[in-house]
Amino acid sequence: MRYDQRRFAPPAPARQPFTRPWKADSDQPGPRPKLLIVDDDLGVAEILRRVCQASGFIVSVAYDLQLGKRLLEPSHSIVIVDVCLGEDSGIDLIREAAAMPEPPGIIAISGSGPAVLAEASAAGADQVLEKPFSMRLLTATLERLSSDAPAADVA
Repeated sequence: MRYDQRRFAPPAPARQPFTRPWKADSDQPGPRPKLLIVDDDLGVAEILRRVCQASGFIVSVAYDLQLGKRLLEPSHSIVIVDVCLGEDSGIDLIREAAAMPEPPGIIAISGSGPAVLAEASAAGADQVLEKPFSMRLLTATLERLSSDAPAADVA
């Protein structure tokens, strides 16, 4: 009879979900920063939402430019905008966000090449990320842009 290791092996430990506290030195609950994602690709938007929520943000998602403009509000600490939104351009939303009295940190994302990202940067984006980009780069960018951003008041 053969010894079956799988049958008698201890169960593998459960994987813990990736979480990053908003303030590493703070264990007390408090207001969390708000973030808006505007991307017409549902899969990309979902991945971004999960990463941003795990990083401690309250996340709103818009799948087109019109909804993104309606959801944009002064309480957003960061806005992530896909530059190419189907027939529309995310550059309009970047300009609108950059013109706010207290503009949020603006991250422009695109897979359309460096010329499009240069246009986004000129329109007011604080950071441009060319698709595909690593989630490690995204979280580092979120931390950098939100280090001085005020947290949203959540009721």
